Amino acid sequence: MSCRAAPARVSPFLGKLTARERPETFGARYGTDPSRVDEILEPVGLADTAGTPAAKVFRRER
Repeated sequence: MSCRAAPARVSPFLGKLTARERPETFGARYGTDPSRVDEILEPVGLADTAGTPAAKVFRRER
């Protein structure tokens, strides 16, 4: 018997957010200062694509 993880369900709303808006949105939920978003994007190589819809950014990564 094999175990497989269920595919993640992604809200269509999240794909419309930019690479910057995603951490801003989730950060706001958890009380993170929005000015820290650039700090988060830079080390993972997403600073240049911060204004691009996240669905396009992550589609390129596949």
